[in-house]
Amino acid sequence: MRGLALSELSEEVAGQYAAARRQERSHLRSERALAGAGIPGPGAAHRLRHTAACGVLAAGGGLAEAGQLLRQASPQATAVYARSDIAALRSIARPWPGTAR
Repeated sequence: MRGLALSELSEEVAGQYAAARRQERSHLRSERALAGAGIPGPGAAHRLRHTAACGVLAAGGGLAEAGQLLRQASPQATAVYARSDIAALRSIARPWPGTAR
């Protein structure tokens, strides 16, 4: 069984495929650059992005600023970093009923 040629795909699917390929190439370039800087291994790009977002939050920035730095398309994508800022979460957490803070 042969695979489909890009020209045989619908315009929408071909666009999605091309975007995925660009993202993959960008990720590979990032991984190589990080390895050259002494930060090797799978997930190095993710760790760098995670560290940057957590740094923004730890310095008092908000999720909007972290999302802008990471160039994320939606606030939901950035919201995962909220759970990483334990100190900020403690400051807004309500006490459990019947216990003192």
